[in-house]
Amino acid sequence: TDGDGLTAPSVADYHALGIFAVDTKNLSFVNSFVLDADPVHAQSSSEIALLVQEAIEMQPRIEAVAKIKAYAESDGGNSVAPTLDDYVDAQIRGVNEYNVGLANELFAVTTVGADSGDTLPAATQAEQQAVINADTARLAAYAKIVSYAENNSGPVPTGADYTEIGITGLPADYE
Repeated sequence: TDGDGLTAPSVADYHALGIFAVDTKNLSFVNSFVLDADPVHAQSSSEIALLVQEAIEMQPRIEAVAKIKAYAESDGGNSVAPTLDDYVDAQIRGVNEYNVGLANELFAVTTVGADSGDTLPAATQAEQQAVINADTARLAAYAKIVSYAENNSGPVPTGADYTEIGITGLPADYE
């Protein structure tokens, strides 16, 4: 029950409208999404069904963005690190299986996030994409090095790649 004395819809309420995609696992998320929508878009069962469908389709993205935000706000300390699947679900471009660790490092920096003291925001998908975009050269170099190390094939990392990720003083063989 909310502050106005209204009770949030239950799974049975949605089923009574013929909307069977709502279950106990997604009820809270669907209610949050539907109840936050402009009431003009929820005046009939067919409009509510469209909102429910949109909520279910958006849930992985919204949850992934929230997970990345929480990780950034904890400076990588008190949250579960985002996985490659999280970056894919959040539709963050530039992160792959070879540089996901570095992407997490970028979000663990104390100046990245949405809490006090952060100078690079990371609360929304667009802000998170901006964090990645700000370090594309470093992410590409890191991915190239890790990919080559794991597969012993593909483009050979150069001295510039190592320098880009902060490794200097390598022998001339790496140049």
